[in-house]
Amino acid sequence: MTSGITQLIIDCQWFPSQFFIFSGNVFDPLIYYSHLLPLVTALILGFFVFLHSKNQLSGKILTATLGFLSVWLFSDMVIWATEIPSHTMFFWTLEIIVEPMVYAGVFYFLYVFINGKDLGLKIKLLIIVLLLPTLLLASSKFGLLGYNLTSCDRDAVEGPLAHYGYFIEIVLILLSLGLAVKSFIKTKISSERNKIVLVTAGSLGFLLAFSFGNVVGSLFSDSNILGDYSWSIGQYGIFGVPIFVAFLAYLIVKYHSFNIKTFGAQVLVAALLILIGSELFFVTNTMNQVLVMITLILTSIGGFLLVKSVAGEIKAKEDLQIANAGQENLIHIMNHQIKGYLAKARNIFAELLSEPDYCAAEEAKPMISEGLRSLTEGVDFVQQVLQGSSAQSGKLVYTTKPMNFRSVAYVATEEQGDNAKAKGLVISFKSDAEEYKVNGDDVQLREAVKNLINNSINYTEKGSIEVGMNKKGNKVLLSVKDTGIGINKEDMGRLFQTGGRGKDSLKYNVNSTGYGLAFVRGVVEAHQGRVWAESAGQGLGSAFYLELPLS
Repeated sequence: MTSGITQLIIDCQWFPSQFFIFSGNVFDPLIYYSHLLPLVTALILGFFVFLHSKNQLSGKILTATLGFLSVWLFSDMVIWATEIPSHTMFFWTLEIIVEPMVYAGVFYFLYVFINGKDLGLKIKLLIIVLLLPTLLLASSKFGLLGYNLTSCDRDAVEGPLAHYGYFIEIVLILLSLGLAVKSFIKTKISSERNKIVLVTAGSLGFLLAFSFGNVVGSLFSDSNILGDYSWSIGQYGIFGVPIFVAFLAYLIVKYHSFNIKTFGAQVLVAALLILIGSELFFVTNTMNQVLVMITLILTSIGGFLLVKSVAGEIKAKEDLQIANAGQENLIHIMNHQIKGYLAKARNIFAELLSEPDYCAAEEAKPMISEGLRSLTEGVDFVQQVLQGSSAQSGKLVYTTKPMNFRSVAYVATEEQGDNAKAKGLVISFKSDAEEYKVNGDDVQLREAVKNLINNSINYTEKGSIEVGMNKKGNKVLLSVKDTGIGINKEDMGRLFQTGGRGKDSLKYNVNSTGYGLAFVRGVVEAHQGRVWAESAGQGLGSAFYLELPLS
C-alpha cells in the first residue's frame, strides 16, 4: 500500500511539503495570504485576550474561539499543501470537528458581550445537541467517505456530516441575528445600541464571510459554472476574518473590553508587518527582497509611532473622562450644598431689610442691601452654571407646547430693559410679524433669549442692543446685535462651549461663568434649532443669532 502511494505521488508529480504547509502543491499563493494573515492575527489576539482577561467569561470564550479558528486555518493549509493522503484525511476530519465550534464560539461570545452574563442552560443544551453528531461521527464514514487514490486532486470525499456542519452554521447565524435584533429592540440607550450594532456587524460579517469560502468551495467545485475556480473564489471569503478582528479591536478600545487599551493598533500593525514579511517566502529576486526589507523597516517605524500616538490619545481621553467626572461631582455639590447655603443667606438679608421687627439700624441697611445684592448675584451665578450644565448634558426637562415665540422674545427683552438702562445702553425690539408659532418650552426659550441679551449687555460699554425677529423660509430667526467689545477669532471658537469664556471676559464681566451661552446652545438644539455668533473683530460689536423651526 505504501509503495502504491509513493508511486501515485511520483505519477501525479506531487511536491513534498515543508513544515506541513509550504509546497508547490498549493495551486494559488493567495491561499497563504488568505490563511496566514488571519491565522497570525487570531493567535496574537487570542494571546493578548488570554493574558488580560483570565477572569472574564467573554475573554475566555473569545480565546477558545480564536483557538478553534487557528486550528481550522492551519488544517486547511495542510490539506492544500500536503502530498500524503493520511495527512489529508486527518486534517480534513479535524476541520469538520472545529468548524462548527468556531460558529458556536462566536454566538456564545456575542451573547455574553451584549448581555453581560452567561448563556442559560437550555441554550447551552441546544448547542451541545447540535454539535454532538459532529464530535461523535467525524472520524467515521459519515465524516469522510474515503480518499480517491485514482485521482491526482488530493481530495477526500466528504460524507453527509460535512454538509450537516453547514446546517449548524446556518442555525447559529440565525440565532446570532435573532439575539442582536431582540437586544437592540429591548435596549433604549443609544450608546448600548451602537455597541450591539458594532459587535453584531463584526461577528456576522466574519461568519458570513467564513461560510462563503466553505460553501462556494464545497458545493460548487463539481458544477459546470465555477468548477475549479470555486476554491480560488472561496479564498476571498476567509479575508473576512481580519475584518472581524479589526471590529473586535475597535470594540476593545471603544468599550474598554478586556482592559486592552492600545491592542487594536497593535494587532493591525502586527498583521501588516506579517503580511509584508510573508512576501519574503515568495520573492526570489534580490532587488525585490531588498525592497521588501526596506518596506518592512519603514512600516515597523511607522507602526511604532502609530501605537505611541494611539496610546497618547487614549491617555488624553482617560484624563478628559476624569476631568468630566470631577466636573460632574462639582456640579452636584453646587446644586445640593453651595446653592442652598447662598439662598439661605440671601433670605436672611432680605428678612433683615423687609421686617421692621428686627430693628435693623439705618447705618447698617446699606451694608445689608449690599450683602443681599451680592448673595443674589451668587445664587444667579450658581443657577447659570447648573442650567448650562443640565442643558449641555441633556438632563434639562422641557415642557413642549405650541407658543408664540415673538411674545417670548419680547418679554425677555423687556425683562432685560432695566439692566441695559443701568449701563446707559439703548435697547430696542423689532419684529416683522406679530406671531411666530413654534413648538417648545416657553420658559426655557425665554431664559435662552435673556441669556443672549444679557451677554450683549455685559460686554457693551456704550451704544445700543438691538433685538430683531424675522422669518427665514420655514424658520424664525432672532438676532441680538450690540455695539460692544466684539469677538476675536480665538474667542469665537470657545463660544457656546461649557466654560467657554473669552480670555478677557473677566475684565468686562466679573460674574462670567462660561455656562450662559452653553445653556443657550443646549436649549436651542433641544428644540431642533441652532445658534451662532458673528463679529467683525475686536471692538467692532457682535451679533448673536438664534434660529428655530416654525410649527
